[in-house]
Amino acid sequence: NDVDDRGNSSSLPLTKKKLLGILLQENLNIVTISSPILKCMRDEACEVNEVSPQFVREWFKKPLNHPSLSDRESAIFLLRYCIDDLFEGKRLRQLHGLPLLPLANGDLGYIVDPEDIGNSYFVVGKEEKYLLEKGSHKIVDVWTTDSRLNGYLMNQDFHHLTNVGRIDAKSFVRLL
Repeated sequence: NDVDDRGNSSSLPLTKKKLLGILLQENLNIVTISSPILKCMRDEACEVNEVSPQFVREWFKKPLNHPSLSDRESAIFLLRYCIDDLFEGKRLRQLHGLPLLPLANGDLGYIVDPEDIGNSYFVVGKEEKYLLEKGSHKIVDVWTTDSRLNGYLMNQDFHHLTNVGRIDAKSFVRLL
């Protein structure tokens, strides 16, 4: 796998550098290849597996021990990376199977099909969050350091196509 960029890893933009570090924690063999060399490889019909949001989504869906997910900030970064290219086209079903959903208790949950009732997670307001401390394992953390991701997690399209939704009265009482 390669990360296309000009130059070495010290000149990589911050996002690519962070992604490279996370993928190296996953023991993936990643190399940085300059654009001219990458073009030459493609021209010669070499197989090139580029790091992309799709590649990252497929990797983290694999039922493996993912050492990089022990760092919550890495998981938040990865979810944002995996969701950015999908949101405009409402192709959010491609997130199903990702263990990257930040929960209020500090754990990570799986994003799955909305029909999977047993794996429902809820978006609540700050006041409700404090009342539902016992149920924090079912509450999505929409107060992360990434405000754009927080917006995605609160969006109706995201709720419609995943197992995350606004809490209703019945669920609220059950989580008390």
